[in-house]
Amino acid sequence: MFRGLKLFLTALIILNAYFFILPAEKAATELAQHSLAQGQLSLGYEAAYIRESIFGAINVILIIAAAVVGVWKFGVRRRQGLAPMGHL
Repeated sequence: MFRGLKLFLTALIILNAYFFILPAEKAATELAQHSLAQGQLSLGYEAAYIRESIFGAINVILIIAAAVVGVWKFGVRRRQGLAPMGHL
């Protein structure tokens, strides 16, 4: 159960980074460079920056959730006596 949940969270982290964060970061960077060349902020820059920030925050939450699942799994296994000390 815990292994599947951690795997699912890890997949979400990778997919979020690849399909949402990286494209938003690329767009924000291109718009920032365009803004610099024009001497004024491009219209789409703020939206791209906000999109990157939101999906980045989602990834942070998913990473924290994966860490919590890992710690919770460790605690449950220790209480049940399923994992010997040398095999964690």
